[in-house]
Amino acid sequence: MSFRLNYNGCKTYGCRNCGNPNQDLYQFSKRLGYPAWHCDLCGAYPPMLLNEPILALAKQLQQQQFPLYPSKRCDCESPSWLRYGHTPTGSQRIQCQCCMQVYTLPNPTQLAKRLQPWLDALMTGITPEKLQSHLGLTNKIFNQHLQKLSQLLNQYSRSVEQKLLSQTMTLNWHSFTYRQTCRSGLSASTKQHHATQLWTLCTLDSQTGYVYLISDNAWLNNQGNASSPANWQADAQYQAKTEEPSLSHDPDVLNRAEQTYQKILARSQFDQIAYCKPQHGQLKLDKHTPNALLRPVYAAHAHMQNLYQHLPKQVTLNWLLEHESFIRGAAITSFCASVNSGTTALYYYHYALNSQQTESANQQRTLSWWNEKWYKLFVNDKQAAYQVGLGVLTSQADKSPEQLKPLLPSQINVAERFFQPFKLWLPDSYASKLSATRVQQWQTIYRYLHNYLLVHTPRVTSSLASSAHSVSSMVAQLNNDTITHSKKG
Repeated sequence: MSFRLNYNGCKTYGCRNCGNPNQDLYQFSKRLGYPAWHCDLCGAYPPMLLNEPILALAKQLQQQQFPLYPSKRCDCESPSWLRYGHTPTGSQRIQCQCCMQVYTLPNPTQLAKRLQPWLDALMTGITPEKLQSHLGLTNKIFNQHLQKLSQLLNQYSRSVEQKLLSQTMTLNWHSFTYRQTCRSGLSASTKQHHATQLWTLCTLDSQTGYVYLISDNAWLNNQGNASSPANWQADAQYQAKTEEPSLSHDPDVLNRAEQTYQKILARSQFDQIAYCKPQHGQLKLDKHTPNALLRPVYAAHAHMQNLYQHLPKQVTLNWLLEHESFIRGAAITSFCASVNSGTTALYYYHYALNSQQTESANQQRTLSWWNEKWYKLFVNDKQAAYQVGLGVLTSQADKSPEQLKPLLPSQINVAERFFQPFKLWLPDSYASKLSATRVQQWQTIYRYLHNYLLVHTPRVTSSLASSAHSVSSMVAQLNNDTITHSKKG
């Protein structure tokens, strides 16, 4: 499926122009001090965006996180595969009935021989830093097997997700950010040598903790023929001048929400976040290719576009977003049709421990110049007592606490329960030695472990996940699906 081409336009819920990229509806303006498109209907001034970096990141993410199976295949729009004998080593061959090209499917036995020891070792608690020594592999073989394992686990989990989502009618999501360390690639002989911090966005199921997508703002220009920066790279590149201060540890979630609004309004424009120190905001992985960190707003749109392509249109979605204006803007742009129809509901989400251990009356306030309704709820889960702040972004109707509480995660700190163990599994001290590509491979592997293996039962209620421990069973299942789901298989 193709991505939308224009990401400019109104992002105001309730406005008839919301999500409409037709530039005839807007007037260029610098009234607020930055290039923007003024919407006459609602008076909004959404900052002007470059479309090219969003599309570049979206396509890169699609190739990394939603790979085709088999990876080597013809260019037919709807290939129709038939079995076409076997190789001398027993690998299944298939032929496309459209173009008649022949391909060889991965061999379950051969891949299991290489990759099952990896999965077994990771299941016993061997960390990435110690895995190569544990397996006794050379650098070359280790790198090759890491790439194959990452790709296989991704392809298998996407296959399970696709089948499960096709039968799903309602989902609850939570999207949040964290900073991921990787190697900067800059020369150690210069004073600029620091690890890089990637602005990382993660979306998971707030009820089960199942992680759907992790992405970041690293643009890896590895097309081979690109020996010079793209013509948009200089304008799209992340520029960290002064890192934004962290929010105070105010125990009141509505005070935190108000402070977040003030931080956003204090920027030169709403989406100019400064998420890390300047020395951690550079990326150069190869002296011949112009890799770069792009502005997080572009990464947020790329993330949401891939989620939109991944989610079936029949699903009703309740979505808790980290409180950040451009994350909301990216979500409402990508999901504008379902937001406008009422099948996707967006909320800002804050939480804090209720340190007083006393329950007060639920509160309601209107915050910021956007006049968004906020609710403070007092809730308990199995771990602790919490205050929760919910900002209602896409509904004009008043909601009671009883209507809002079912939308909350089953574990209020569901985000921390994913990324804190991940940070222990792949600590910054080790990740700072790894390229962005290598870190992304380890993220993919950990996403799989978190979703399927590091729990008593997989986080998806599907018999399809029964093969999750076995490399040979995964490959056999993918091979079978390739043939049976084609037109004439």
